Amino acid sequence: SGKSWSMAGASGGDGSLRGITPRVNEELFERIKELVASSTRRFLVMCTYFEIYNEIIFDLLNPVQDRSKLGGGLQVKEHPVLGIYVKDLTEIVAEDAAKLESMLESGQKARAVSSTMMNSTSSRSHSVFTIKVHQKDEEDKSRNVFAKLNLVDLAGSERQKGTGATGQTLKEGANINKSLSALGNVINALVDSANGKKVFIPYRNSKLTRVLQESLGGNSLCSMLATLSPAACNYEETMSTLRYANRAKAIKVSATKNEEASQISRLKAEVEELKKKLSSGGGGGGGGGGGSYGGGGG
Repeated sequence: SGKSWSMAGASGGDGSLRGITPRVNEELFERIKELVASSTRRFLVMCTYFEIYNEIIFDLLNPVQDRSKLGGGLQVKEHPVLGIYVKDLTEIVAEDAAKLESMLESGQKARAVSSTMMNSTSSRSHSVFTIKVHQKDEEDKSRNVFAKLNLVDLAGSERQKGTGATGQTLKEGANINKSLSALGNVINALVDSANGKKVFIPYRNSKLTRVLQESLGGNSLCSMLATLSPAACNYEETMSTLRYANRAKAIKVSATKNEEASQISRLKAEVEELKKKLSSGGGGGGGGGGGSYGGGGG
């Protein structure tokens, strides 16, 4: 119905047919150019790109020929201060919009697609293209700021009867629907929470909801684009999508700057808390929270 088209647009010459992601890439570097010219701020831009296929995470910037050798794929981890990340995910530095665009196009070629009766090039995975921006002020070191933008292309929900899917394609569709159902449950819980109810948010029920946890319920702003088919045969899917989007509208999110000083303060506070536990004899035993950070901040 147009999700991938809306996000990526047409490759090649016609700039008017660019999607959201390439337009964001271009606008980002235009803004950076203006800020560098008029201030003492400097920027580092990095990107990652992965897909969730059959509930397994694959790196689209470092694809492997034989995915069966990866076993369970890449793993989602959580750092107590720096948040959710995908361990061992390739991170590329982008000097300009052209570099981001080339990374996007390279990753898109590695995505899983297949043909169904509903769509000749149906996306069989959810993809997440992440742009990370580290902003540093050369005169005021306390003004270091971090930002992260997730540009997500979800695979479409589908009815088995309508797609004519069998075998592997049928399995793909079942996993797509399972993860979209998990996303719907998270949205419902977030709406209930926004209305004052005490509810458990089931982020861990799928890889998709886990990696989108900070986008949906963290220090963030979130926009959702719902695409619809005008065909009468897609009436049920259209109504389901509209209900989905209507619920998502009720989620309340807000964002504040991720400044380096505040992150350092939180890390220092965590260290002091651990020291207190150790001095009081409460820090024995193994195993607690964090582990090492391997993936890039938020």
